[in-house]
Amino acid sequence: AQLNEQQQTIYNDLGTAAKIMGATVNSESLSRTLNVFGQFFNLESEDTSIAYRINSHKKNVSMRYLNFVVSHNPYEMALAGGLMQREGHPVEDVLDQVVPNVKMIGYGSDLVVTHGFEKVWPFFHMYPIEELVKFPSIPDSVRAHMDYFKKFNMAQVSLLAVDYYHKTMNIYFMMRTSQGFKPGGLYTPDQWVEMFTDLGFGTPTDAELDIFSKAFVVYPTFSWESAEIERLCVCMPGGHKSEIPYT
Repeated sequence: AQLNEQQQTIYNDLGTAAKIMGATVNSESLSRTLNVFGQFFNLESEDTSIAYRINSHKKNVSMRYLNFVVSHNPYEMALAGGLMQREGHPVEDVLDQVVPNVKMIGYGSDLVVTHGFEKVWPFFHMYPIEELVKFPSIPDSVRAHMDYFKKFNMAQVSLLAVDYYHKTMNIYFMMRTSQGFKPGGLYTPDQWVEMFTDLGFGTPTDAELDIFSKAFVVYPTFSWESAEIERLCVCMPGGHKSEIPYT
């Protein structure tokens, strides 16, 4: 199907960014994906937020949409639109098992220039990690790190990122206390260091620890093929526009 004006604008923007990054655009996959999720990319979709994302390490470009108003399941839309097919992997069951048991807020999804549909982000009210690991589809590696979560008071989850392309899952622990968000203040520098070195990662630099002091979320990445935490990421709010690199 032909792209509408807003979809074409997104397609062109992603193509421009991909050219700058040296990323390959799979035109067919990207166009099909924009069409499947087309209801969120038109002048009437005022409740949709869109962000363009650049991965300089993997030289890839993607976009993420968020919609907390329209009731929908991006994975089911991808299946119905022929963007994915079930293969019997546990990643396919995560949303089916988790969503009915949490108080949902809404969804987001990542669409990537190289292969189209990739990831779903279910946002929900705080849910205990001890309950999350009871779902059979959750990787065993998550259950294997319960002592680690307890050590660093990672008790409540309110967001997952389910990656159907790479077959991985991120679990997001917000910097939140009973009084609300407390960016970076949940951990001392020594605790931040231990958080990484306990997993066999390198010791964070002073510059990284400074970033961590402003963080609002920390999230490990798990897979069904590994017993280890594959990555540990920390996010901080965006700074002044002068801090954003341009080419």
